[in-house]
Amino acid sequence: CALPISHDITEKAATEESLQVAATTFESQEGIFITNADAIILRANHAFCRISGYASAELEGHTPAMLKSGRHDAAFYAAMVQSITQTGAWHGEVWNRHKDGHDYLVLLTITSVKGKDGQITHYVANLIDITRRKQDEQELATYRNHLEERVAERTHALVVALEQAEAANRAKSVFLSNMSHELRTPLNAVIGFSQLMAHSAHLDEQEKRNLAIINRSGNHLLTLIND
Repeated sequence: CALPISHDITEKAATEESLQVAATTFESQEGIFITNADAIILRANHAFCRISGYASAELEGHTPAMLKSGRHDAAFYAAMVQSITQTGAWHGEVWNRHKDGHDYLVLLTITSVKGKDGQITHYVANLIDITRRKQDEQELATYRNHLEERVAERTHALVVALEQAEAANRAKSVFLSNMSHELRTPLNAVIGFSQLMAHSAHLDEQEKRNLAIINRSGNHLLTLIND
């Protein structure tokens, strides 16, 4: 006779432990509400009441449709129901409307609960408010796009500056080449004729010194042009 009593006590203790774990989980920081098979809200935890702005008594007896923001069309909710029907769960982002009228974004998971006969008895919804996180992500994306635009603008400006510098360098090279040619041609004539004149037998010493100065100065100028 002791065995059935011991078994009952063990089973009761396990049940109480399970209920305690369920109660602790239900009152977590994550929003949770439970509906029956007809999607009527039976219970909502404090976290969900804080997120939605509604008291538990205001939610109970109503369907989650009271939370709709109007941002999603009928096809969105039809796909949600289809996923729950086929796989037993749905997970995604949903815009809901707070009691005070502002919209907020939640990451929502809906799971169906089935009885021993395989029929759905309840639905459990777990959600967290990700509005702030989404805003931060959008601000970061905007900043990143702005930064990329600035980098692209600076890169373009550098490319233009480089092209202008290269064009200026080419123009300088062409100018120096032309000037070198234009100066070298008459200068070679000056040097050449001064050398020819220096070989004349009719020159006096002063004329030879003058031609030497012309030749020396011409060669000095030619060296500068070559450099």
